[in-house]
Amino acid sequence: MLQKAKHLTKRLSAFLLAVLVTAGTCLSGSVPVHAADGTIQYQAGASIKYGSYSTSRMTFDGSNTAYCVEPLQPTPSSGTYAYTLLGNDSPIRKALYYLNGGYGYDKHIKNQYLGGWSDDNSYVIGHLVVAYIRRFLDACDGNWHRCIYVECANCRVKNPCNQSGFLFCPDYRAVPLVLPLSDADILFACRPEPGECLAVFKDSVFLDMYAQFLKEQKILSPDCPCMALLDIQNKDCYDW
Repeated sequence: MLQKAKHLTKRLSAFLLAVLVTAGTCLSGSVPVHAADGTIQYQAGASIKYGSYSTSRMTFDGSNTAYCVEPLQPTPSSGTYAYTLLGNDSPIRKALYYLNGGYGYDKHIKNQYLGGWSDDNSYVIGHLVVAYIRRFLDACDGNWHRCIYVECANCRVKNPCNQSGFLFCPDYRAVPLVLPLSDADILFACRPEPGECLAVFKDSVFLDMYAQFLKEQKILSPDCPCMALLDIQNKDCYDW
C-alpha cells in the first residue's frame, strides 16, 4: 500500500482537492482548537515509514492531528510552540479539512475514497498532499500572478488534461516547479488568467529554456512536460 502511495501522490492531491470542491468549501462550521495564550502543546508521535522516508504521527493539544509539510526537515521535538492560524481562504486549510484528522475526513473521504487503507497510510497521504501544496505555494508566495502561464499547444498525450497547460514558478535553485491548471483552479480563490500572470509561454519555449535541465534529468522529448516535472518534484521532495 505504501508503494501505491508513492505513485498516486500528485494525483491524489488533485483528487482530494477536487473532492473538497464537490463536497463544499465552507469551513465556518468547524470549531478552532487553540490555546488563549497563543501556544500549542505539540507531540511528535510514532514514526510511520513511506518509501525510504518516514514521518511522525504528530498531534497537538491532546489528540488534534498535525502534519509535517517539509519532508526534508528534521521532526521538531515535542513541546510548546507558538502558532499562526491559517486564513479562511488558505488552500492548505481547505485540504486539511478533508484529510485524516480533519472535520470532513470521516464524512466525505474515509469510506468513500480510502476504504481499505490503514489509518497510518491515510495519514501518510495527508502528509504528502499538504507537502505538495506547500512547496509550490512557497515558491510563488501563494500568488498565481507571480507565476508564468505555460500553454500546451502541442500535447501528445492520449488522454489530455481537462485544461491544457500549467503554471510554472522556479524555486530558489531555478528548478522549475509546476502546477497543472486543473489543480490551480481548485487551489486558488479565482482561476488564473494568462494575461494576469507574470508572463505567458508556449510549451515549446518552456522546453527550449529548460532543455539542458531536462536532458540532465534524462527526460527527452516528454509527451507531457508538466507530468514529467511533477515526477521530478516528487523525487526531489521525497527521495523516491
